[in-house]
Formats: sequence, structure tokens, C-alpha cells
Amino acid sequence: MAAARASLRRFAALFPGGFAAVMATGIISIDARELGWDSIGWALLAVNVAAWLLMWAAGLGRAVLGGRALARDLARHDTGPGFLTLAAGTAVLGTQLVAFQTAGWTAAPLFALAILAWWITLYGFLTGVTKGRIKPSLERGLSGQWLLLVVATQALASLGADLLQDGGGSPVLAFVCYAWVLLGGVYYLLLSTIVLYRFAFVAMPPEDVTGSWWINAGAAAVTVLAGGKLMGSGLSIGPFPLRDLLSPVIVAFWADATFWIPLLLLLFAWKHLIRRRMFRSVLAQWSVVFPLGMYCAATLELEAVYGLGFLRPLARIVFWVALLTWCVIAASALRALARPNWPPQQISR
Repeated sequence: MAAARASLRRFAALFPGGFAAVMATGIISIDARELGWDSIGWALLAVNVAAWLLMWAAGLGRAVLGGRALARDLARHDTGPGFLTLAAGTAVLGTQLVAFQTAGWTAAPLFALAILAWWITLYGFLTGVTKGRIKPSLERGLSGQWLLLVVATQALASLGADLLQDGGGSPVLAFVCYAWVLLGGVYYLLLSTIVLYRFAFVAMPPEDVTGSWWINAGAAAVTVLAGGKLMGSGLSIGPFPLRDLLSPVIVAFWADATFWIPLLLLLFAWKHLIRRRMFRSVLAQWSVVFPLGMYCAATLELEAVYGLGFLRPLARIVFWVALLTWCVIAASALRALARPNWPPQQISR
């Protein structure tokens, strides 16, 4: 009994951002499907369903065993944004199931669950950090995880757009998804401005160059995916076709996602090659994988919307880089799980 309870506590102590593994696995699986490598996609779908169930079990276990500690984590600047991966991961799993045209009946319940998780985590986090009396400095309190506000919102819009196409096009859902895309865009503009200020005007030692900053690119890319799907639905908001309303938005955000990738590569090269820091500190973070997979998906969406066939080779290259990175991080996570006293954050962050 004691051993079972200790095992439960190990999994219940997973970092709140654990659903980032679901997000990363889901989007790479979708990329594989879109690029014609179905066997890879189906294998990752099976892995992702198991990972989603494990993370939910871990989260519920932690809520039972340490609800107060969980609430404190939600109200913290450094850990609170990670809770938004719960909504984003659930929405990505729903999108994955739609892409593979399997268990289609689960898409709507997953959509509803993702919305509920989004409401609770978004407003719980923002309320907690607002009312807190002691607040960290910008360099200690801000990380790329804050861009999960964008990712979670756009993940909802993406799954909603999938349901629009499957359900014949509800004008109410179309308007809500359009509003989500714009809301996520507003979040992105606000947060990316602060991030650039953090990069340029606040000291950035090598240890502060962490995998979470890759979410800068992922947040822009998921906006492209959600907006592109809405454009492809053929629906309108009043007299205005969504294709016309969103066309400049998705091109701008794809360009922004493309901008971030070379800058992040240079920063990580500076950290790992020039300053001789260990690669392991980055590759142990799932937040590196999702943006790469999402950039591939965004590029494929842009190709589909505008018929830009020259983008497909770029998407293929990014896909294989993302898949290789996923394999390295998954192997690292499995090794960590096998240890008797693994640090939970090494697996889920």
C-alpha cells in the first residue's frame, strides 16, 4: 500500500506543463498524416492517447493529494502558464482524431473539455498573479511559457474550425472561432512586445535561454493553422468572407514564426557551443518540439490556402527535424521515468 501511494505521488507531482508532451506528439502526428507518412502518424496517435490519459490521471491524482499546492502553482508566474497546456493538449488531441478520421464522436466532448480547461486555467492564472502581493522581476517572472495563452486560445479555434467543416458550418461557432483567432493575436502582440523587451533590454545569461522561448514561434504558427482552417471553411461573418478577413493575418503570423526560428537557433548556438553548456538542458524540454511541429503544420496550411507548392519541401525538412527532436526527448523522458527518484520537471517541461 505504501509503495503504491508513493508511486501515485511520483506521477501526481508532474509539472503542470506536462500536457506539452501531448501537444508535441499530436502535432507531429498530424504533420505525418498531411505529408503522407501515415504509419508514423498512427503510431504517434496511439502514443498520444496513452500520454493524454496518463497526464489526466496524474493531474487528478495531484489534485486529490495536494490540491492547495496545485492552486499555488496555478497562481505563480513561473509555473502558472504551464497549466494552459491542459486545454491546448486536449484540443490538439481532438484535432488529431479529426485528422485521422477516427473516433470522430470524441471531437465535440474534447472540444467542450478543452474550453472548460481554458476558462479555469486562464482566469485562474491571471487572477492569481494579479492579486499576489509579492511579484518577481521581469527576468525572473517572464518566460516563453506565457505565450501558452496564445497557443491554448488558438488550439481551441483550430479544433472549432475542424468541427465547422464536419458539421456543415454553424455561424455561431464560426464567429466564436474567428473571435478566438483575433483574441490570440492580441495576446501575441502584447506578449511578444514584452518578450522582445526582455531579450534586448534585460540581462540574458545563458541559463535564461531555455526551451520555453521556442513557444514564441509556436504561438505565431498555431495562429496560422487556426486562421487557415477558418479560411478554408468557406464561411462568412456577416457580409465578409473569413478568407478575406484572415488572409493578411495568417501571412503576417507565418512570417513572424519564420523570423523567430533563426534568432532562437543563434541564441541556442551561443549558449551550447560558445558558452559550452550541455545540450541535455534543452533537449529535456518538450516545449522545443511543439513549435517545430506547429511550424510544419502552419507551412502546410499556408500551402493549402494559397496553393504555394514551393513551401512543401520546407515543411518536410522541418518535420524530420521535429520528429528527430521528439525521439530524443521521448527517450530522455523514458530514461528518467525508469529512475527511482527522477525530477518531475525533467519529463514535462
